[in-house]
Parts: sequence; structure tokens; C-alpha cells
Amino acid sequence: MMNQRGLTLTEVLGSTMILAIAVLSVTLLLQQSTLFSKDNQEIDQAVIITRTLMEEIQHQLAVQDNITVFNQPVALSLLKENLPSVSGTSYKYPVDLYYPNSADRQFRFTIESLKIEPENDTYLVKDKEFNVSKYFLHLKITCTSLKTGKTFELESYVEYN
Repeated sequence: MMNQRGLTLTEVLGSTMILAIAVLSVTLLLQQSTLFSKDNQEIDQAVIITRTLMEEIQHQLAVQDNITVFNQPVALSLLKENLPSVSGTSYKYPVDLYYPNSADRQFRFTIESLKIEPENDTYLVKDKEFNVSKYFLHLKITCTSLKTGKTFELESYVEYN
């Protein structure tokens, strides 16, 4: 009996504990990476939807006064007519838009028409002064995820004349 080989109960319990800690650590890492991946996927979706909304407004602003986005009416004439007169202020569109629709709200969009600053308004083009504010709007769309509360903003100069 002096030459027996094998593991004692203490060695088996110790190796089981080390294995359990390793498995729990890997499980925690996989769970966190899944959460981060899902969060990034929602941010990507918000960016794509906000860009699509801005593109729709850019394409229709010079042509139409009213459009329908996400089955909700958008009065583009309000963005053109109610420009802010004071530098640094903005005009918020009075109705929030919701995606995918007003009944199933996942994202909220707020459209603002920002005042073009005086130092950015006038340029010389072929020896003639060109006023940017006569032809372009400075729009900002804010997208808010109603699930997480995170926001994404997109600004653009949009031709309207």
C-alpha cells in the first residue's frame, strides 16, 4: 500500500474550484460581449435611420412642402419659414417623429433648424457675395432611443431654394 498512485480529495476539490472559476470567467466575458454587441447594433440602427431621415428631407425640401415619413406627416414648410432670427438659437420642429411608427415607439426624432452664424453666412464666389442662408438650412436631427435613452445627433446643410 505504500506505492499507491492517485489524487487525494483535496486535490480533486482544488482542481474543480479552479475549473469552476475559469468557466464562470469565460461565461461572464461572453455575456458582456453579447451586451456590448447588442448595444452597438442599436446605435448603428439609430445612425442609419437618422441618416435616412436626413436624406429624405434633403431630397424633398426644395420640391415639396409636406412629406410623410414613418407614416407620419412632416411639414417641411415650417423648417423653411420659421428660421430663428437670433444667432445661436434654434427652431424645434413642433412634432416629434417616432420610428417605426407612432404606435410602436422605439426611437424619437426631433428636427431643428439652426441659425447660420454670420461669420459662416457670406462667401465671395467669382467676385460676388453669396449668402448661404438664402439657399441652405442648417438642420439638426436628434435621435433618442426610447429603450436606453441614448441620443445621436446629425447636422447638415440642406439646400432649399
